[in-house]
Amino acid sequence: MPPIGLGEQQMTNRVNSQVETNVSKHDCGMMTEICNFCQALYWRNELNSSNKYTKCCRDGKVRLPNLAEAPDLLKELLTNNSLEARNYQQHIRSKSTSWQ
Repeated sequence: MPPIGLGEQQMTNRVNSQVETNVSKHDCGMMTEICNFCQALYWRNELNSSNKYTKCCRDGKVRLPNLAEAPDLLKELLTNNSLEARNYQQHIRSKSTSWQ
């Protein structure tokens, strides 16, 4: 947590000074494996010791209800190309964290 009173520019400089720039690229490949119960996607190496993919639904033991349909306004803001929608899309992260 930044010290109280640390300005935004100072915080940016502090974060940037801690960024590692000499990092080799890593590619996990495509998620091609599918859970037999809930159809969640996995990478091949995510098998457990029983050769199963279970982190999603624990072999079908966890079942979640289907998501409710999103409100029309939200769908429009996420898919439309209007000025208002583009503004929302550009600032969605700051808007959603302000609700917490």
